[in-house]
Amino acid sequence: MQQKTRESKLICYSVPSSKGLSKIEQLLIEGVNWHKVLSERKFAPLLPILYFTLNRIPLTEHRTPILVPSEVLSELKQKYLQNKARNIMYLSELHKILETFAKQNIETIILKGISFLNTIYQDIGVREITDIDMLIHKEDLRAVDKLLRELGYSNDDKYSEANKTNHTTYFKGVILDIHWDIVNKSSAVQKYVFKLNIDELWQNTMPAQIASSQSLILTPEYLLIYLSFHLLKEAYHNIKWIADIYQLIEKYDIEWKKVISLVQRAKISKPVFYALYYAKSLFNANVPQFVLDELHSPHRIEQWIFRLPSRPLSLWRLIIYLASIESKIDKLKALAKLSLPRI
Repeated sequence: MQQKTRESKLICYSVPSSKGLSKIEQLLIEGVNWHKVLSERKFAPLLPILYFTLNRIPLTEHRTPILVPSEVLSELKQKYLQNKARNIMYLSELHKILETFAKQNIETIILKGISFLNTIYQDIGVREITDIDMLIHKEDLRAVDKLLRELGYSNDDKYSEANKTNHTTYFKGVILDIHWDIVNKSSAVQKYVFKLNIDELWQNTMPAQIASSQSLILTPEYLLIYLSFHLLKEAYHNIKWIADIYQLIEKYDIEWKKVISLVQRAKISKPVFYALYYAKSLFNANVPQFVLDELHSPHRIEQWIFRLPSRPLSLWRLIIYLASIESKIDKLKALAKLSLPRI
């Protein structure tokens, strides 16, 4: 999504919350196409945070009804409350899982999404949650499976078969992804793009209170890199993941030299560069210019490839993956694997 229209600007200014209030108020005075805001799919994930932010405009009770039509505010409120109710349900389930795992000394890292409700966002209703992602040690998989089934979860083996090298999925009113790696080693391209060892991630965690339970999350620098990789995997199609990166940068004092060193060592500069580039260009994230300069100097063709796309995801995801592989030898290996017939 390019920050050009008033509607795009409205959504983008809502993410920094209090920092964007004056700009939002000015946009509202100028006039906004509310039908476009409410109906365009690309805006949908950030509508709850838009409602939260609109309610922080000074003198809300006097000015908001004038600047925002009552029926629009009512619809935004409904989306926010529905999202908050769903998030409360997810947090409740996560609490049960974490407490059950803790009794068996099963270590977990909560990845992205739901962990942000208690860490980087100001309100549990503003971030859309569609699943729970947890990282465990592979040797705990059998015990985890047994415990989850005792909690009433079922496993879709057919769905999991395609992802069996790095995660499996469980269902019980909520979707639970259990990971033992963050890279699908059977993918022709993922393993060449993201080369961080899983043990390195486990060594770079910190404790956090998530869903009223103790768990682990990645340290800010490693979380930034993981989110950048996830954004690449999803072909940059959902703006909420870019908003997450903005919020992460706002919350923590990122050690940028550490990020640069880590990125260059792992040869993952392009995914991280474009994640930071979009966080800065859309939400004015506090990314030092020297970081962008150090990580990458984009060419025009590459800028077009990594542009926030509205293209068929399956094809574009592959193109972005290939463009992200820095080693020419690895790129040839990936192309060879893609071209080999499947047996």
